[in-house]
Amino acid sequence: MITDQERVEKHSVPISEVGCWVWVGCTANSGYGLAFSNLKNRTVLAHRLSYEAYKSEIPKGMIVAHACDNKLCVNPNHLWLATHAENSADMVKKGRSAKGEKCGKSKLTDEQIAFIRESNLSHRKLGDMFGVSHANIGYIKRFSTWKLGDTHEP
Repeated sequence: MITDQERVEKHSVPISEVGCWVWVGCTANSGYGLAFSNLKNRTVLAHRLSYEAYKSEIPKGMIVAHACDNKLCVNPNHLWLATHAENSADMVKKGRSAKGEKCGKSKLTDEQIAFIRESNLSHRKLGDMFGVSHANIGYIKRFSTWKLGDTHEP
């Protein structure tokens, strides 16, 4: 029977330029690798399999994060244990979070934000123009929102 370490090595390709071991086996819709774990006797995420095969058990409530930010990397030296909050903070620190108009829930573009901030029209009139509340216009003008990724800050 193949060990979990052997499975990781068999289904990954080392990329020497960056040090990642790229998973070339099955993948999930999320973009992460999938692998069968002998230890768990079920299919798991490949980077979690690698972490447990090379390092240690993953405590309940913890996730396995990628220092390299490559979802397909299974190099145990690129993997670290984190809480969801720590992983999110790492994402923000590295500038990988959606900001401004790139945020999926955004109703406004950077160009519209610039117009709003420079306009002398009332908050209510601007809100009606752009289909947002007058309160949101106030937040935008006071730089309470659209802080990150926004090129229109003073």
